[in-house]
Amino acid sequence: MSYFPFYFDIEGMKAVVVGGGHIACGKVDKLLPYGPKITVVAPFISDQMRAFNAYEQKITIVERGFEWKDIEDAGLVISATNNNELNHEISVYCKEHKIPVNVVDRVADCSFIFPALVKKGMLSIGITTEGASPRASVYFKDRINEIIPDNIEAILEYLYSIRPIVRDSISPETERANFYHLVFDRVMADGKAIPEDEFQEMVSSFVKNLESRADKTGSEFNW
Repeated sequence: MSYFPFYFDIEGMKAVVVGGGHIACGKVDKLLPYGPKITVVAPFISDQMRAFNAYEQKITIVERGFEWKDIEDAGLVISATNNNELNHEISVYCKEHKIPVNVVDRVADCSFIFPALVKKGMLSIGITTEGASPRASVYFKDRINEIIPDNIEAILEYLYSIRPIVRDSISPETERANFYHLVFDRVMADGKAIPEDEFQEMVSSFVKNLESRADKTGSEFNW
């Protein structure tokens, strides 16, 4: 097996979780920050799952046994029941109907797997060992968390906000990339956004430098 780390936009997507116990709660907990419309189907719903519904108001609970109609229009499915036969049957159905499916503790029945996740605002990092060692994934997740600044959410929001200005002010693309590198290094060193006047001066100086280089290059051939 070789899992490629795709990043899909699942906001608003119907995500069906079959199972209402502790393991199913763990899957729901990971999905919630990404904004899917989660439906949980199970004859027994744990207090932890009900708490998600009470405080998050982001999941729909269907308290009964699983029915095939539950996943007909799903964008993704997670099967987390204690019935291995049912889990496998759900996997087969989903694969036949091209629905991404994750079956807990049955990698062979999965078409996608859950990585160890680092999620802070716009920063999203997934780590997997393809089932070799979940503990190793958690270990590296903890190490990554240690080096991420506490205010990374504000930093990334700032960097995102300046992209239209940079795009309109600097070309070609390679030079924009160089400027983004300068801004990122400055922001990470300061631990905060660059004041507006200083940022505008950075843009102006960078553009002037580009124009100066272009003039010098052109003069070499202006015989």
